Amino acid sequence: MELNKFLKSAFIKDSIILTIGTVISYIIIFFSLGFVTKYYEPSTFGEYSLIVGVIASINIISLGRLEPGIIRYTDIEESKILTYITDRVLLYMSLASLIIISILYSINLVEVIYFVIPISVFLLGKISIYKTWLNKDKKYKVMSINSIYFYSVKSIFEVGLGFFSFTNLGLYISYFVSNFVSLFHLKKHLATIKSKSSKLTRKRIFSENKNLVKYGLPNVISDSVRSVIILYLIKYFFDEEKVGYYVFSIRILSIPIGILSSNIGKVFYEKISSDKNHLLRNSYKMIKYLSILSFLAFVLSFLLLEPILKIFINKNFYSSIDISLRLLPWYCVSLVASPLTYILISIHKEGLALISSVLYSLIAISTVLVFNSDFDKFIQFQGLTLSMFLIIYIIAVILILKRYAKKNNQ
Repeated sequence: MELNKFLKSAFIKDSIILTIGTVISYIIIFFSLGFVTKYYEPSTFGEYSLIVGVIASINIISLGRLEPGIIRYTDIEESKILTYITDRVLLYMSLASLIIISILYSINLVEVIYFVIPISVFLLGKISIYKTWLNKDKKYKVMSINSIYFYSVKSIFEVGLGFFSFTNLGLYISYFVSNFVSLFHLKKHLATIKSKSSKLTRKRIFSENKNLVKYGLPNVISDSVRSVIILYLIKYFFDEEKVGYYVFSIRILSIPIGILSSNIGKVFYEKISSDKNHLLRNSYKMIKYLSILSFLAFVLSFLLLEPILKIFINKNFYSSIDISLRLLPWYCVSLVASPLTYILISIHKEGLALISSVLYSLIAISTVLVFNSDFDKFIQFQGLTLSMFLIIYIIAVILILKRYAKKNNQ
């Protein structure tokens, strides 16, 4: 009875809408894998991944980590004011990255291709702001369709440009075009978010969200820097081809599991932000059913991932299949763990989220350093240690949540 009631809830319906987009996107990715792995070498994919990793790292901090505050406000006008502040932060960060890249290029430390970074940072930042508002407005169908548009366009251009031998710039052009399509589609379905406010009001709104900057920003910096450092360490200790294998395996896992976790997290955060009186109950239900979903994802992926991938991808990327299977437990546990950060943000425990993020990053980076002469052992050890850490993290968040609920009589 309780299960039927939960399955009919708005939380599940909204999650399913986003998940449909994820599933269709994953099907599109799978059909394009054979062509992508045929036209692009692992080393080319590795070089592209390093630059995109830098873009993703800067993009995460480009909004000052203020976007969760936009959802947290129940007053629309206050959300609009915070959006204005976030927009200004994005502009300044994009200009700062342009200046830094220009300086590095002038002294021959980076190549001209790195100028894609400041443009991409601004582009992805605007997309993040638009998605935040669509999440707040519960326009999950639009977000689901947007995901399909993004991966369709990206796959079509990757395959098309690879076919015409644009293998050096094909991945970058596909990246830009798909993000521009995503941006314009989101903007088309977005209500006006402009707001007129005094400097004093903006100062008050920023002050109310300073903990998001104080703790949330270092948190996402830790997450983003971790990914980039790991990629560069793999390149340093091994080679660019290994970077390509590693990133491609992450890509395989992150489409169904990572995006699913992200989508559920978005819906969940909107839910607990608007219904804080039932935080404990909603959180328990989410953890319970995400655990079931995680187990099913592990079993199905373990049984089907290898035979399916061998149908679609080129033989020179077969090493990524083994890496994907070794990292599978980590990604399945992260399906449960990732949305839990929103619980800590909701109860204003951003400091604890930061501590856990830093520890997580240190452990992840240490796995490369410890096994710097054996790539296979590094992969195996990373999957194991990060899975164990996330299990401990899940237990810790549940205990913190219980204490919070008891204190607030929930």
